[in-house]
Amino acid sequence: VKSSARVRLMCRSSDKACHIAMVVDWMDDAGQTHHWNSWDDALCGFYKARKLLPSTSRDIRISFETRPNKRTIRKVDRHKKCAWSKDGSNEVILLRSDGRMDDIDAAFEIRGGLLQGAHVWRAWNAANGGEPQGWEYWPNFDAEDEAPYPSTLAAADAAAPPLLPLTASSSQSSPLVQVERGMARLRASAAALCEVRQNTKQMLQAQEEQLLRQWYGVNSTRT
Repeated sequence: VKSSARVRLMCRSSDKACHIAMVVDWMDDAGQTHHWNSWDDALCGFYKARKLLPSTSRDIRISFETRPNKRTIRKVDRHKKCAWSKDGSNEVILLRSDGRMDDIDAAFEIRGGLLQGAHVWRAWNAANGGEPQGWEYWPNFDAEDEAPYPSTLAAADAAAPPLLPLTASSSQSSPLVQVERGMARLRASAAALCEVRQNTKQMLQAQEEQLLRQWYGVNSTRT
C-alpha cells in the first residue's frame, strides 16, 4: 500500500521573455489557509518555480504574475491556440475544490513577455490518470517531467502500512497500533533521508573538486 503522493506544482518560462511568479493558496486538513508566492522564495528563480504541498492540502488555487510589475497573467483557451478569454479574466487553476483528493503533479509553461502578452501556453497534470481536466493541454508531454515517488515515502511504505484515521472502525486504527506503525515509518523514512543527504553531500564535494581542478588549470597557465 502506497502513501498519498504529495502535491507538486511546477512553473517555468519557455522563452524567458519576462520574469514570472507562481502564487498558490491552499487549505490544510485543520482548516487553516496558507499563501505562497514563488517570487518571495529563495529556492525559486526568475524563470522557474516549484512548490510541494502536503498530501492533505485542498481548495488549492493557483495564479501567475509577471514581475517586477506584479501584473496578473490573463486567461487563455489552450485548446484554441491560446486565444484570449473573452471576459478578460485572469488565469486561475483550481484543484481539489470538489472534495476529491486526487494526486497532483502539475506543470505549467508560460510564454510571452510584458509587451507580447504573457500567458500559460501549456499545462498538464501528469497524475491525471488519463482523464485530463479542461485547463490541461500539453501535446506530447514528456514523461521525464513527472515527479518520481519520494524515496522517504517508499521506505516508510515498505516498513509499515500508511496510518489510518483514528475514527476508522478497525482494530488496525487503535492508538497502540497507530503509534507502532508511525514509529516504524518514521525510522525508515529518517534512514532514507540520511542516505539522500549523504549522496547529495558526496555529489557536491565531487563538483567542488572538479571546479577547483579547473580553476587551478586555468590560472596556472596565466602565471
